[in-house]
Amino acid sequence: MTNPSTKGPLARAIGALSPEALWQLQGELLEAGVPEHAPAARALDLYFELLTGYQAKATARQYDLLASFLDVGAVGGVALQQVMDAEDEGEMWRKLLASTVSESMMVAASRQYVKGADTDLAAMLDEFAWRARRLLWDVSTEMRPQMDPAKRRALVDAPLAAARDASTPPLARAVVLGRLLQGLLWVGLVTKEGE
Repeated sequence: MTNPSTKGPLARAIGALSPEALWQLQGELLEAGVPEHAPAARALDLYFELLTGYQAKATARQYDLLASFLDVGAVGGVALQQVMDAEDEGEMWRKLLASTVSESMMVAASRQYVKGADTDLAAMLDEFAWRARRLLWDVSTEMRPQMDPAKRRALVDAPLAAARDASTPPLARAVVLGRLLQGLLWVGLVTKEGE
């Protein structure tokens, strides 16, 4: 049975992907005395870390992307200035070629920051999939202790497949992990009042 004091915050947390809703739910769980090692508390902690971590990494990626686009604009301005300062047609073509090559290399380098941000985000999502797998395994073991370990592994790994697939966009991977953690949070709260 669900603890009556967690029904409102739980519904808000399950319905809204926001760290603020999870903050409120954590307060309710603390007041209700749910221990930190309980599946509900572990799922909530992991879910909060996923949301805040993704938010920070995605924001950093957006800033890197903006900086890269601004670099592209600046490169065009520098190249144009150098071409306009040329005294004859031969010098103009040499300056255009030289500035295009050097400035293009700067743009390529700035785009590497964006790729780096994507790699950082992917690594964070891999870490959360790793931790969610352990939590899912523990909850499954608690609920069905007699299940064959090989079958349990297949059942635990199935919902994590999309979250581990590198070809899945980071936002979709985060949503898969978030929904899984929402489900684990729900299961943890409705069974034994989170303990």
